[in-house]
Parts: sequence; C-alpha cells; structure tokens
Amino acid sequence: MSTTPDSTSTPAADAVLGSPALLRRLAPAVYLPWFGFTMSGGVLAATLPLMLERGGLATTAIGLITAISGIGAMAGGLPVAVLIRRLGEDRVLLMSVGLLAGSSALLGPASAVRPVVALGVVIGVLRFVAGVGATAVRLSRQGMLTTTQPAARRGRAMALMGGTARVGFVIGPALGGLVADVLGFGAAFLTAGLVTVAGVALFGRRRPEHRLDVPSEPDAAPSVRASLGDAGGDLLRGGVAAACITGARAGRLVVLPLLLDALGLTVGEIGLVISLGLAAELLLFPLAGATMDRFGRLFAMVPSYGLMAAGLFGLAFADDATTAIIASVVMGIGNGFASGTMLTLSSDLAPADHPGPFLAAIATISDIGKFVGPLLVGIVADNVAGDVEGLGAAAGVLGAILAFAVVWLVVVVGETGDRGALDAAGGDS
Repeated sequence: MSTTPDSTSTPAADAVLGSPALLRRLAPAVYLPWFGFTMSGGVLAATLPLMLERGGLATTAIGLITAISGIGAMAGGLPVAVLIRRLGEDRVLLMSVGLLAGSSALLGPASAVRPVVALGVVIGVLRFVAGVGATAVRLSRQGMLTTTQPAARRGRAMALMGGTARVGFVIGPALGGLVADVLGFGAAFLTAGLVTVAGVALFGRRRPEHRLDVPSEPDAAPSVRASLGDAGGDLLRGGVAAACITGARAGRLVVLPLLLDALGLTVGEIGLVISLGLAAELLLFPLAGATMDRFGRLFAMVPSYGLMAAGLFGLAFADDATTAIIASVVMGIGNGFASGTMLTLSSDLAPADHPGPFLAAIATISDIGKFVGPLLVGIVADNVAGDVEGLGAAAGVLGAILAFAVVWLVVVVGETGDRGALDAAGGDS
C-alpha cells in the first residue's frame, strides 16, 4: 500500500486549490472510502427496516434496532479518538472498514434467526458493531480534512465529503431494493458489505501530507480530558444542534420506507423513491461549500434545514405515494444544501491545535440523535391509530425537532465561519 506524498503538493498550491483539484488529491484517502461507507448505508436504508418488518417485529422494535447503531457510535466516539491518536487515522480506517463490512454481510444469515426476540437481539448486536465502525470512518476522514485544509477552504472540503455521501445514498437504496427484489435480503446485505470494502480499493495513493500546526509526535498531544477542558460551552452549543439534526435525519430514513410500504409500494419501488429523494440532494450540494466559505455557515444551514423541516411536515400529511414522493424530494433538496454543514460546524468549533478529541466528543453527542430519532419514530407510530397516520405523526415530530434546531443555530450557536478563519490565522502565525 503506497503512502507516497503527492510531489506536486505544496502549502502555497494547497491554498488556491479548487474543488476539482481537491477531489483529485483527496479522493483516494478521504472521499472514496467515505463513498463506499455511505453507499453501503444506502443499501441498508432501503432494506433493513423492511426485512425486520417482514420478520414480525413491531414498528417500535424496528426503530429501536435501527437506533442501536447510534448507541455503538456514541460508545465508540472517544475510544476511537484515542485509537486515532495512538495508531493514526489510516490504520483506524482500515480496522473500521472490516467491522462495517463484516457486520453488514452477517445480517443475511442473521435474518433467519428465530424466534423474533432472538432475531432482534442478533441484529441489534450487529448494528452496534456497525455503529462503532461508522464513527471510526467518519472521525478518521473528518480529522484528516480538519488538519490538512485551512478554514478558508474548509467548507468546500467538508461539503464535498457531504456530497460524496449523497452520491452513495442515491445509488445505495436503488441498488439495495433491486438486489432484494431479485435475489433476496441476504444478497442485499452482502452487497452492502462488498461496497464498503470497495471504497478503499485505491486507498493510500496521492494522500495529503501537509498538516496545519498539528504536533508531529503523538506524545506531544494532550490527553482527551485536557483537550476538552476549555471547550465545554462550544461542545454544548454545537452538540445540541448536531444531536437534533442527526436525530431528524436518522428518523427520516426509518419513517420514509415504512410509510411508503404502508402506502402499498414494493421494496424495489421504495428503493427507487428513496434514491429519487436523495438524488435531489445532488442539485445543491456543490453550492453548499462555496456558500459557507463565502457568506458564512448560517447562510447554508438555515435555509437547508428549514427545507428539510418543511419536507417532514409535508410527509406528515401524505396520504398517497405522490405526496410522499414530493415531500421526499423537498427534504432531499434541503439536505443537499446542508452538505457538510455539521462537519464544518464541529471543525470550526474544535481547538485548532488538537481537534481530534473535540471532534470525537461532539460526534458522540450528535450520535444521541442516531439513537433517539429512529426510536422516536417507532414510539410515536405505534401509539397513533393507523399505520399511515402513525408514521405521519412521527414525521411531524421529526419536523418539529428540526425546526427547533434551526432556531438554536441562529440564536445560540451563531456564525462560526469567522471564528474558524481567526483560528486558522492564529495557527499560521
């Protein structure tokens, strides 16, 4: 595995790189592994809730099992930060890919477990492992971008990471639904594992080597506790916003396929609808990074999450497939313009010299949403009469949470782009 630095790379050249050059430089080390991970997640988004439903589980149980990956992500956040410090970002990435691929592929054999309680337990364990692997992939790649890209270009780099995820989520659900329709759920889960591994096929080539004021020796870095000692306020402000937004996003991926199923669509059709909504995200994600870097982070976050909330409220009143598809597209457009916003926000708030522990801590808080969002969908849906009505009510609750997050971003968090620029300037001096 080659780790030869790009001989044409210099800090001065890096300062003027645009998105095409950035993509070429960072694709093998950051964007391709991230693409494989998110495409795998898209495959599971269209198939796992439906497999659990056909296995006889109630909506609350489906939400709980889906949410367990969030528990794994929360549990893994700070330990992953320690591992990255000791082993490096690259080794942690390769370890996490193994966890993700194995836990996805094993969902197929696990789906045959009976009774239903045992099925839920086994799938839950696999999703916990996947959650640990997911947070390791995210933190290792976000950490690399945070320590190699200055604040003036951070929005574009993170938006490209978010856009890469959206491409994976566009392809993944359609692929998962098609494979499940033709070959069954087991084949779809195996496909999810294979695409995770495929994402690291070119890993290590043309890696970014220039780092921004990060100690060259691991022993020079302070402990995780010391790194977080002065960042409590920023951690709370950014963490609340991230947890609410993550919860709404995670809940959306549960409520949408179940609502479409309740409206009478097949697995293949559901996968296509989810992909259509996610394809809408590709329309605006290239503008997200430029908007954040040129005008400020809030200029991207407020309209994007406002649109997502509107789409969820539309889904709450959907009583036919057409309305649900329109709401899905509105959510997709909003989420596309939100590309990379949470990654950028946490990187802006992180200490410039040792960002890793802060990124892990805010990711841990954010991952509370991964647990609460899907679980909330199940609880609300099971306590409202009628499948369509219950799932619609759950979508409305998610929309309200997202609307609160928008207000919190404006009133409590404020603009962080100017802060990121000041941090970078201080570091360069």
